[in-house]
Amino acid sequence: MHLYFELVVLYSRLVEEELDRFKMPESKNAYTRYLILDECLRNEFAQFTLTSLLKRLNEKLVEKDISPIGRTQFHQDLNFLEYDLGAPI
Repeated sequence: MHLYFELVVLYSRLVEEELDRFKMPESKNAYTRYLILDECLRNEFAQFTLTSLLKRLNEKLVEKDISPIGRTQFHQDLNFLEYDLGAPI
C-alpha cells in the first residue's frame, strides 16, 4: 500500500508538471478544466460516468464564474488528457 501511495503522489506531480507546459490563455479556460478533470479522476473513491463527470466539471466551472462546457468540448478535453498527456483515463 505504501508503494501505491508513493506512485500516486509521483503520478500527480508528473501530471501537474505536464499541465503546466500546456497552459492555455485564460480566455479559453482549458487549463482550469484540465485541473478540475484531473482532480475528479484522481479521486479513487468517486465513480463517475461520462455524464456525471461532465456535470461535476460544469458545477466546478460555475463556482469559479466560468461558463459551463458542452459534450463536444468535454470529449476533446478528455482526449487531450489521455492521448496528448498520456493520462490513464
